[in-house]
Amino acid sequence: MNVSVTALPRPARADAVRNRAAVIEAARRVMAKKGLDAGMDEIARAAKVGVGTVYRHFPTKDDLIVGVIRARFERLAERAEAELDNPDAWAGLEATLRFGAELQAADRGLSQCIGFRTAGMDEVVAETGLPAATEQLIAKALEQGSIREGYRARDVGPMMCSLAASMVTHSEYDWNRLLTVMLDGIRATDREPLP
Repeated sequence: MNVSVTALPRPARADAVRNRAAVIEAARRVMAKKGLDAGMDEIARAAKVGVGTVYRHFPTKDDLIVGVIRARFERLAERAEAELDNPDAWAGLEATLRFGAELQAADRGLSQCIGFRTAGMDEVVAETGLPAATEQLIAKALEQGSIREGYRARDVGPMMCSLAASMVTHSEYDWNRLLTVMLDGIRATDREPLP
């Protein structure tokens, strides 16, 4: 009697999981300082692994960048989801956007990605749940009348991309000032609706 056995996928070895996490953390640290020009050899040294290990987990530098970006957006999604419990929808949205801006300001590589390498980012961001949480925050703010009519979740990405690009190209400028101007622009007032 022949019994068909379907092979179950083997779980990743513990050292492989640790190495992958070490590579992502090292890449985050190195790219935060040096930006996207950081080399794979330098990242491998920072992770205390061989460069072959880096390439085994991330066959291209773009794959590694996506891994780092995903981890950053997962943190931002967690913050947005936590702010859904805030009874003041405007305060929750503002806290989420400020947290995102702080992540960008502390990470040159993230700012470069958000400001200039947006191709393929939508899928990565969507997988984290951030767009859904942001949409809920904005819907609550609209319901409470604290955000201007016509502002939508799809407006957040370009706004934050503009902020990131400014951080990279005008590093001497106070990004907090620009973010405050942007937030004032979306706060509810007696203005005409957005086109």
